Amino acid sequence: MAQDIPVAPGRRPLVGHLLQFIKHPMAYLEEVRSAGDLVKFYAGPTPMLIVNSPELLRQLLVTDAKSYHKGTIFERAKFAFGQGLLTSEEDFHLRQRRMLQPARSGPSR
Repeated sequence: MAQDIPVAPGRRPLVGHLLQFIKHPMAYLEEVRSAGDLVKFYAGPTPMLIVNSPELLRQLLVTDAKSYHKGTIFERAKFAFGQGLLTSEEDFHLRQRRMLQPARSGPSR
């Protein structure tokens, strides 16, 4: 499966795709969309995945969320950012996300 994921264009030795991404992040992400629904991106030597498909993103974040973990980079980010919405996972992440969502109003009478 991992071998079938296309690599984003423009990878450079040592830095991977970081220079392009840092220089023009939105333009780079737009360019990568044409590479496929799931694209491998290198932050230096570290491979990461970019999800370009709304259906796949929903599957990752909602349907099968408990099957996936954010990974080492987010685990390390906890030291700098704390256990917030960005770095938390599973039930703790769900509680935090629900606290941030606007309250739903009931049916009007």
